[in-house]
Amino acid sequence: MSVKKLFDTKHLSLFETKKGFIYAERRGVNSTAALCYRFNRSKNCYEFLVRYQPLPINKFINKIDKFLYPCCITGSIEKNESEEQNIIKEVFEESGYIISKKNIISVNKATATTQMNEIVFHYLINLNGCKKTKCMNDGSFFESISVNKWINEKQLINLIMNNKEIYLSSLGICYLMFRFLKINK
Repeated sequence: MSVKKLFDTKHLSLFETKKGFIYAERRGVNSTAALCYRFNRSKNCYEFLVRYQPLPINKFINKIDKFLYPCCITGSIEKNESEEQNIIKEVFEESGYIISKKNIISVNKATATTQMNEIVFHYLINLNGCKKTKCMNDGSFFESISVNKWINEKQLINLIMNNKEIYLSSLGICYLMFRFLKINK
């Protein structure tokens, strides 16, 4: 089957088949996804850090800088890097929060798709008491236009359950981890 490379970065390549099917190939096989949260005492509620970033699909390719979809903080695990090292690095790069192992509340792993061997390590990260610095980003176009937004639990549920647009499934998986832990306390 003949394919055309649409673009290539140090993290992934995007291809299109003759029939218009667009798919990505990542440099690293496995990846991480983190839902970061905090408890806001003044509002007496949990808040969640949602990352809005572009979605590289054909429908939006011409307005990629205007269409940002909600997701977790994510990253590809580099060679000689553990899942835990990766998520600590990604949280810092994409949010500016400095975390350690003690901020990791839960981890779950799942197969991303039946089409490749990618395992996604889903993390739940408590940011209460963490130091915040400037977001570093990795220098890619996608991260340069991505933004973070704190939302409350009701807004997150609405985003996951009633969203008319698309969102990264890791957002729902990580929120389920949060609900499970909250219920079982």
